[in-house]
Amino acid sequence: MVPAGGATSGLVLDVDEVGISYARHGAYLIRAAYRPVFRRQGEHLERVALEGRTDLWLAGEAVAPEEAAGAGERRDLALLRLALQAHNLHHLGDDDLSLIVDLAALAAASSGGLPASLDSFAGQVRDAGLDPDRLACVLPARREADCALLAAQLRGHGMIVGIGGFGPAPWGEETLAAIRPELVLVDEGWFRQVCREDATVRLFCRLVGLLQNGGSKVLVAGIGTGRELSVALRSGGDLLQGPLLGGYSPVGADVPEAPLEIERLLGGASPVTASR
Repeated sequence: MVPAGGATSGLVLDVDEVGISYARHGAYLIRAAYRPVFRRQGEHLERVALEGRTDLWLAGEAVAPEEAAGAGERRDLALLRLALQAHNLHHLGDDDLSLIVDLAALAAASSGGLPASLDSFAGQVRDAGLDPDRLACVLPARREADCALLAAQLRGHGMIVGIGGFGPAPWGEETLAAIRPELVLVDEGWFRQVCREDATVRLFCRLVGLLQNGGSKVLVAGIGTGRELSVALRSGGDLLQGPLLGGYSPVGADVPEAPLEIERLLGGASPVTASR
């Protein structure tokens, strides 16, 4: 068993017969899963990062994390879930892949103690043997008031700072200037709505350019159709993700690593001519 660094409830990581880390919390089984993130390389999309999550199972059925822990246990469970994502990254092949982790659940469970929780997570990353600069930690919009301090703390641990939910989330210009995120994740549902009208596509393309001019890489999420991929490519988004490109797979699953052919993914979608 591997201690989940910083956990206080006795939750630990265990390892199965092929070396994959997992955990149990009472009757619940917890396993990590990942979905690919791509960047454009000529006429192909190349996998360069993974976004992690954990799935909780009870008697073979997926359950929500809230069902598995009482209020006093949620911080430790959130830390354990992040630890599983970090500890299993080496099973995904390329040692250069970055890992994107969402801090929303940890923030919700930690309340005013989030800085201490981030220090605990940094310890888990060290325990996993990962270079911290391979970790992009996504801050939730609800922590807008103290995000600048949290961003400085993450950078102090050598990690990359990201923000999530861009579009509907209230990330103002002053907050963005204070955080200086290296990564901005576009909200999936908002992006799909943007793609419906040429006028909103044009505005989106300009917005991506503004974020990039501010020093951020933009991850366009939720790409599910050829048209949405066309919009994402036209916008110049740095990173691309969505069901058209590949969904979540449990760690240990046989997942193709070859580049994806853009022309095949577009599938005859009408070209989007919007520009910045």
